[in-house]
Amino acid sequence: MKVKNELMDTPAVGVDRFVKTMENSTRGLKEYRLIFTALELEVFEALKTPFQAGELAEKIGLDPVLTPHFCEALVSLGLLDRFEEIVEEEMTEKEGEEKEGEEKEGEEKEGEEKEGEEKVEKSTFLPRYVNSELTATYLLKESQFSQQQYLSEMSRNAVLWARLPELMKNGPVVVDKGPFFWEIISCMAENTRCGLLQETVRTVMENVDLGKVRKLLDMGGGHGSILLLLLK
Repeated sequence: MKVKNELMDTPAVGVDRFVKTMENSTRGLKEYRLIFTALELEVFEALKTPFQAGELAEKIGLDPVLTPHFCEALVSLGLLDRFEEIVEEEMTEKEGEEKEGEEKEGEEKEGEEKEGEEKVEKSTFLPRYVNSELTATYLLKESQFSQQQYLSEMSRNAVLWARLPELMKNGPVVVDKGPFFWEIISCMAENTRCGLLQETVRTVMENVDLGKVRKLLDMGGGHGSILLLLLK
């Protein structure tokens, strides 16, 4: 009589799909936290100028062990650029003494005389990090295309998602329509400024003769950026 070995049972649905779903969801969370941690700690503002990871850690008060890994993660997201800097280092006095001692031992063993070098230089490749073009365009406060309002709204939404178990029990959050509307409008204005505004106005100017127009009515224009640019 054969005894069934339950360890040989396999699930009806392949585990790959489950693992992929879970890994994709946690990857998004990790990337979000990387970006908003960098914003909160003003890493991008500091990296307008290239720094080594250790220099960056010292400048804005980060952990020197974690900072290199943090910078590399931001490089993988395309938010930082990395370049190698060649640093020439001269041998220290202690190292020189150790080398001299080793040479003397070699002379005794081989019976040969060798002249020790007074100075020895060695090249070290150290990575420096600086904002990528993507970051400089959209994540720096001073950029004309800065998406600060959009990022703030995204952060507020993330806080609500973190409260999802509570909301599922107690119901949705009720917001004041006035402030909520203007927050959304500000986000739309920032987003539109990055290409859609210019494309829309260009299309209108190419297809509609506004030469004799003296009045324009903006219906449902929201932030009004399209009307303002048309008027200009």
